[in-house]
Amino acid sequence: MRVVTKIFALVGFCLALLAVVSGVTIWQINKISVEIGGIVERDIPLTDALTQITIHQLEQAVNFERAFRTAELLNGQSGAWDEYDKAVWAFEDLTDKIEVEIGEVKVIARRALDAAVTEERRQEYQSVLTMLGKLDTEHKDYEQLSRKNFNLIAAGKLEQAFALLPRIEAEEEDLDQQLEKMLLQVENFTERAMKTVKEDELFTLKLLVALTDIALIAGTVVAVFMLRRSISRPLNEIVAGLEALSAGDMSVEVKVYSDDEIGAVAKAYAVFKSTLIKLKSREAALRESEQRFKDIAEVSSDWIWECDENLRFSYLSERFTQVTGVP
Repeated sequence: MRVVTKIFALVGFCLALLAVVSGVTIWQINKISVEIGGIVERDIPLTDALTQITIHQLEQAVNFERAFRTAELLNGQSGAWDEYDKAVWAFEDLTDKIEVEIGEVKVIARRALDAAVTEERRQEYQSVLTMLGKLDTEHKDYEQLSRKNFNLIAAGKLEQAFALLPRIEAEEEDLDQQLEKMLLQVENFTERAMKTVKEDELFTLKLLVALTDIALIAGTVVAVFMLRRSISRPLNEIVAGLEALSAGDMSVEVKVYSDDEIGAVAKAYAVFKSTLIKLKSREAALRESEQRFKDIAEVSSDWIWECDENLRFSYLSERFTQVTGVP
């Protein structure tokens, strides 16, 4: 593997670590976003709609009470019929609103049930749907009893209307209790959802810190190991070997760690060192040979000299100098 390939591999490893951290971050943020979206799109609208139904139910009960109390004065005051009609009209108007609102809440609850990602959430929304069905049925019973009461009042049968009053009041109380229970249940699992979001945010923060630390440590370790083993260490050994060669020390060995450009330099160093050792050996042998020749020439009685093709002398023996006087 070439050095540039190793560097690219190191960069790729670091980018892979970065991609892991980024991927986990996106995954966790998306998870938290979905949870917050569920609260905003389903839980809060569900709470608001149930609150609106509760308010209208209370207003309806107030108008029923007003209509009933006005009915007691129908024979005593001339303007009582107008007040009675207004209260009945308001009651009927609120009845229509509540029926529409219950239908809207059912739609929200069904949508939330379909979008629920956990079994616990599905059970919660299914419970709300069940309670809404019961609420719808009991509200219709309440409306029928109230209309029956109004019909009895219109027919002048106040005693029968009074006899029906306890059942109507019991229905009102039951409806109020159901609405209160539903609101409490929705608020509870909305609060749990918010708590889950906070826990996920804290977990995400800790996870990102841990992953970042791991990525930094892993990237640093791999970078140091790769750069030191593949580049720094071999180059330092080669430089030390060349410095030793320049100082005349032939004992330094350079190991070949890899088959890359730096490994090729290490191999070239080994060849250069071997060649240099051979040259040094030949030079030493040549000097030894010349010294032997010189020793023989100095004790010989022969005239010994050395010259080139232009008769320029490069060596004269001691005997030659003594006889000829040529230095």
